[in-house]
Amino acid sequence: AGVIVQPFRGVNQFSDHEGGDISEMVLEAVLLLARGTVGIMFDNDAPQASPPTFEQKTINRFVETATSQGLQVVRLGLNRPDIVTYLSPNAIKEGLDWDLIIEAYRRAGRSSFKDWLWETNRIDLRYTARLEGVLARMREARLPFEPELVRKIKGFSAAVTEADI
Repeated sequence: AGVIVQPFRGVNQFSDHEGGDISEMVLEAVLLLARGTVGIMFDNDAPQASPPTFEQKTINRFVETATSQGLQVVRLGLNRPDIVTYLSPNAIKEGLDWDLIIEAYRRAGRSSFKDWLWETNRIDLRYTARLEGVLARMREARLPFEPELVRKIKGFSAAVTEADI
């Protein structure tokens, strides 16, 4: 048994950008690599979201498509609006409080968290180089990721590892 990790930069890579259908290329790759079970982790899986978030809709379509092809799917939905909110706030800006930022973002009703974060707080996490800088500061100062992310990844890893892959 083994696990293959395929990173994506957002769930928009799962869709064909036209009708919102699951990209045939992604599904074919998953079917080729998977041996019965696929684990998928994504952000913006807010349980109270009504209507469902774009991420939830896209992942739901992927799960339906994959299960119709005989795959088991283990989902790990992260509640926060963007994966960057699991980075150590102290590596980004002194005194940054993700809970307050997320609350203000949800009140604003915007769709792009990183754009909103830049426009309202002048915190720019929109580009890979900026994220690499934050990760480097986290490593240097031995700053942890947010505990929720660590806990969920451990549970996700256990679920995927125990599955028939």
